[in-house]
This record gives sequence, structure tokens and C-alpha cells, in this order.
Amino acid sequence: MGYIGTLLLNGLGFKCTKKLFRDTLRKRWRFNVGHSQVFLYFPPKTLLMKVKQRFIHIHGLLKNQIFDTLKLLKVFRRPDCYKGIGLKYPDEYIPLKKGKVRQ
Repeated sequence: MGYIGTLLLNGLGFKCTKKLFRDTLRKRWRFNVGHSQVFLYFPPKTLLMKVKQRFIHIHGLLKNQIFDTLKLLKVFRRPDCYKGIGLKYPDEYIPLKKGKVRQ
């Protein structure tokens, strides 16, 4: 039993990889969001994170902890209002603005 939260990596070149730190034996997640934007995240030991294609699934027993983690990850790359790229929830709708219109 437990809860599942999901984020969508929406954008060209957005990746998420998992590596194990040797000195502390903690898992760290590396997020490539954008051309040179990289951030590292150390999840709590009570959460299990999995990546399948463009989706990040977070499993855990505490609902608040899962959704706080999703909010924290989403802050690193909010969805763009012109192209719609960024970290977002799968069912989230982002109204896109029009760009410059030539006359």
C-alpha cells in the first residue's frame, strides 16, 4: 500500500539519472533540465523514485511527503508559458501564450 506521485519531463534533452554516492551510500538523482541546467537531488530514504521514459514516479507511505517532494522538484524548472516545456504533472493543463505576431 502507499501513494504514488508522478511528474512529466516535458522538453528536448530533459533527463533524469540515478547514481549511488560511494562515501555515504545514498542515492542521488541528477536532473538535466535545459541546455546547461543541472541539479542534484537526494531523496529521503522513505521514498522510492523510478524513471520510465519521460515520467518520474515517486512511491511512499506518506502522502504529504510525496507531494512536497513533487513540489520541490517542480520548482527547479517550472513549465514555460510560451512553449510548455518544464516539469509538470501529467494531467496539468498549461494555457500557452501567443508569441510575437508579425504584421
